[in-house]
Amino acid sequence: MTKREKDSNENKNQALLSVIKNIRDEPERIWNSLELLEIYRSNGGTESNTTRFLTCIQEEMSNEIYMFRCNGLSTIVMMKGKAAGIFKLGFENESDDQILQEVASEIKAEIKETSSYNNVNYPKLDYDLSLKSCSPTLMKLLSMIN
Repeated sequence: MTKREKDSNENKNQALLSVIKNIRDEPERIWNSLELLEIYRSNGGTESNTTRFLTCIQEEMSNEIYMFRCNGLSTIVMMKGKAAGIFKLGFENESDDQILQEVASEIKAEIKETSSYNNVNYPKLDYDLSLKSCSPTLMKLLSMIN
């Protein structure tokens, strides 16, 4: 590696560290990629590809930041603590489980409200009788599945 390449890499690293320091120094701030790129370049950074620049930041700060990307718009960068205060963060599976739990609770409550729930007497199985003791929510759910 030549002295010039070595100096260039060192400037690049120092510029990247400067950007990271700025983000950490202002944890409440919501940054966009253009602001961060400006700080980087003003500190001697030479990376011209914005995607590679952002990837370097993400590699260094992956446990601390979120990056929100959208084609045609600058990338939004914020500390995870800030994001949690602005957005409701969660996982789809948790939401699905919560919805299923709510539906199950509603079905249980409706079954307990039916008159035949407390009078357990099964002389013969009858379709009409079973419909009377079935939860309307369950019937609706089953018809949606069909």
